Amino acid sequence: MKGKNLYSYICIIIYILLWIATYRKQRGKKTFGVSSYLTVLYLTWAVTSFLLYNNDLRDSYSNLTLFPFIYLYIMVILFMMPTIKYDNRQVNSIICPSRSIVHVFFIIYGACSLLSMPVVINQLISNFQIFLYDSNAGDTLYLINMSSSTSEGGISGLFGLASLIRNFFRECFIFFLFYYMSEKNAHIH
Repeated sequence: MKGKNLYSYICIIIYILLWIATYRKQRGKKTFGVSSYLTVLYLTWAVTSFLLYNNDLRDSYSNLTLFPFIYLYIMVILFMMPTIKYDNRQVNSIICPSRSIVHVFFIIYGACSLLSMPVVINQLISNFQIFLYDSNAGDTLYLINMSSSTSEGGISGLFGLASLIRNFFRECFIFFLFYYMSEKNAHIH
């Protein structure tokens, strides 16, 4: 326990007590939901942090203060608020948005993908041999493309705008695709 003071232990114990109080509040509900599971998980991590701090083999944490623990607790509770509200309301179903919004998004994303495809295929064909012989080819081609896009003033016409929209909404497309495929009446051809 060299270099470790009593105040650090008190801070960790207060952090553990915060999670115990949160768990007791969660136990007041009838069901053991997602928020209760997360509370038990964070309580376990708090106890593990005490055990790791108490380990004499690791001296890297000597003077802990209370503020980071309080901040972490508040941020985790804010992160858990949607699950806490979900558990409290006992939601049975989610109202589906209009399918036309999803269709419009698919059409725009598909059109942008098709418009940017010739540029991507042209660059792939012209630079394919470089990839076979040079291990730093990807880095070199990235620098060349970035310098050409900045020298041209950024986005180059319709193809650049389509590529920008396609890259910006890539993660949304994946979400909407799986949402669309999970619908009961989805018509996937």
